Amino acid sequence: MSNSIEGAIVGGKYDIQVKLGQGGSSVVYLAKKLGSNERYAIKTLSTDEDNAIKLLIRETENLKRHV
Repeated sequence: MSNSIEGAIVGGKYDIQVKLGQGGSSVVYLAKKLGSNERYAIKTLSTDEDNAIKLLIRETENLKRHV
């Protein structure tokens, strides 16, 4: 059984189009914002391990500082 979210609408505004890649604890998808041509990378966790969640939070904080 696949856990892919391709074709799903996430957050009411992002159409998940295709899987771009995956690592040990996450999967990254290409998403198109509904009503526009904007494209985004959406990263999802493929595990519920506390360490993976902490790493994602740290990564998010680092990205916020560099944008």
